[in-house]
Formats: sequence, C-alpha cells, structure tokens
Amino acid sequence: MNPDGTGKAMLALTGWGDLLQQPIYAWSPSGDKIIFSSVIDPVTGNQIDFDTFWPRRNSYEAHIFLANPDGTEPVQLTTKGKSYIIYGGWSPDESRLIVSSLDKEMRTDNVSIMKLSGHDEVMSVFAPVFIERSKKFVIEVKSMSKPVEKASITLNGKEIGVTDEKGNLKYSLEESGRYQLNATKEGYRAAIKTIILKESEKVPEQKINEVMETALPAKTANTHETPGFTLILSITGLIVSLFYNSKRRKRVL
Repeated sequence: MNPDGTGKAMLALTGWGDLLQQPIYAWSPSGDKIIFSSVIDPVTGNQIDFDTFWPRRNSYEAHIFLANPDGTEPVQLTTKGKSYIIYGGWSPDESRLIVSSLDKEMRTDNVSIMKLSGHDEVMSVFAPVFIERSKKFVIEVKSMSKPVEKASITLNGKEIGVTDEKGNLKYSLEESGRYQLNATKEGYRAAIKTIILKESEKVPEQKINEVMETALPAKTANTHETPGFTLILSITGLIVSLFYNSKRRKRVL
C-alpha cells in the first residue's frame, strides 16, 4: 500500500491469526519477500474466507505461501495432507523458516525448520579459542549439528587437510600468534573461526637466578654466621671427652 492509501494488495483472505493468537505472516530480513499462512480448499486450491464461510474441519487445510511484498507471484511452500503455519519466521540469512504443523484440532503438532531452495547449507567450524604449543587439538565442522565430511580446512589461507567421516581434523601449532580457520565445501556456506596460540610465559633461567640472589642476605664483616654442623660436632666431642676423663679420675681415687 502506498502512503496515500492506494495500491492495496491482498495477500490472504483468511484473517485467522486471531483464532490462533499468533502472527501468521513475516517479512524477510531484506524486505524482498513475505511469507504468510492461508487456509485453502484442498480440492480446488482456492483460499477460504472464514468471515463469510466456516467449512468443516476435514474440508480445509492451512498452508504457507511465499510472495512479493505486493502480493504477486505467490508460491505455496507446504504440501497437501497436513496444515502448517508460520511459527518463528525467517533465519537471519533468509535460507530457512521455522514452521509448525497442526493436528486435527488445529493445535501445534510439531515445530520444524524448512530450508528454502536456492540457498547453500549452513556450516560451522568449532575449535578451542586458546591453543597450547605442540599439543594437538580437534577442529570440528558441522551443519545443523551433523558432521560434515571432506570439508577443506585452511589456516591463514593455507590448506592443512580435510575432515574425516566424523567431521574432525586434528592439528597442532608451534608459533605463537592469532590464526584464522576456514572451512569450505561445495554446497555449503564457508565457516570461519579464530584461534590463538599465546607466547610462552616461562621465566628465563637468568631471571630465576637473579631472584634467588636477591632473596639471600649479603655477607658483611659484621655478619655472624650460624654455627655449622662441624662446630656442633666438635663441641659434642669435647663434652664426651671431659665426661670420660672425669670418670677415670674417680676410679683412680
């Protein structure tokens, strides 16, 4: 509709969103398309207007349509045999919709994700953010929680291998720095992950020696050293000798 009220375009006859107490339409993030739910006659394919006619439950179905903002070029996305409605709208990249199927009583039966044609599969790459030097870590590649096999992995633009049947690839790093992991595969959207190998925080040996020397008190001319083991042993021997000589004198007397 134009700002002056002209150019109105009707998308759906059935205003049954109030009955379900939730929206039955959603704009795409880019604003190029709109999706909406409408009730149709499964035999004729025509929309049903609940304001003028209330059919028997087994004589109508709810389906999801995709159209231009002006209502032209409508495309039915869901198939016959079950009713579907918009549940959560679009994904941010416009490749998927969250929809809900309804049971015979028009209650939510199942919530699912619908992938639209013409879009690549989404893909994610997982790895620890902080890496230990020389220690192997696992790179995981998944699509909607499912492992992606034979995905090419690059590290700062250099290929380091492909994922196995579990979607994994093991690798290790030696040089500290920030690295960018990329996962690519035909038919999938590229995934990116940043990992970091920090510089070692090990204290140099020279620094350790300096700390130890600083902790020990410096010797001066007035410093009195604590008697050592040799001095204590000498004093003990002298006491024993005096005691032995004293006993000998008593025997002589």
